[in-house]
Amino acid sequence: MQDGTTRFPGIVGFDDTVLPELERALLAGHDLVLLGERGQGKTRLIRSLVGLLDEWTPVIEGSEPGEHPYEPVLPASIRRAAELGDDLPVAWRHRSLRYAEKRRRPTPASAT
Repeated sequence: MQDGTTRFPGIVGFDDTVLPELERALLAGHDLVLLGERGQGKTRLIRSLVGLLDEWTPVIEGSEPGEHPYEPVLPASIRRAAELGDDLPVAWRHRSLRYAEKRRRPTPASAT
């Protein structure tokens, strides 16, 4: 943020409204919910957040959700970390592989 480079490329018109609030929410560790009409840039904004992640991050090798070696979540990974200690195999995952998108379109009222 200090170097003044564009943090959200392709996002136009939100420099004084949405983007400062988004930055504060991210720095504070808040969850995000973006609401708005179609075509307002919600998806583009969320996709641009990937660029803010560290380029490479350590993950437990073989762990499908890509758990961090210091904070495993799954019982099998917790057990493996306890057994192997510093010998726990670690892989490095690029930020482009850490983002998955699941979208749900509202169901029309007539279909329910």
